[in-house]
Amino acid sequence: ATCMHVLEHIPDPISFLKEISKLVKKGGRIFVEVPNVCDALVELYKIPEFIKFYWQAAHIHYFSKDTLKKVLSKAGIGDVKIKSTSRYGMRNHVNWMINRRPGNGEEYREIFTDELSLLYKKKLEENDLSDTLWAEIIVKD
Repeated sequence: ATCMHVLEHIPDPISFLKEISKLVKKGGRIFVEVPNVCDALVELYKIPEFIKFYWQAAHIHYFSKDTLKKVLSKAGIGDVKIKSTSRYGMRNHVNWMINRRPGNGEEYREIFTDELSLLYKKKLEENDLSDTLWAEIIVKD
């Protein structure tokens, strides 16, 4: 089962996960992807326009690695692995810093190359400043 950017919209994520686990056989996997509350644009750069953009009324919950791990552990459905991943890179972040609005920053491609962006994403992930958290649960029952 896969829940991509779903859990943050669910009133009771623990019960939701328990119900989903009933649909997955023992040893099967549930994948969960949620926005990371420790996103660099919030935590590191503190860009007011992004912060306003990030905190949406549609999101009932916000997750860090620790809080996501606690929710998944409380659901008690299996072994949990969580990693940080970045969907957005350096050009997007530079765009937010300069233009203070969403955009892919393609106009900065010559300076902020794909190679540089990959290194940047890797550092964000290593320092838990990525925009997304990805969890894998191996169902035990």
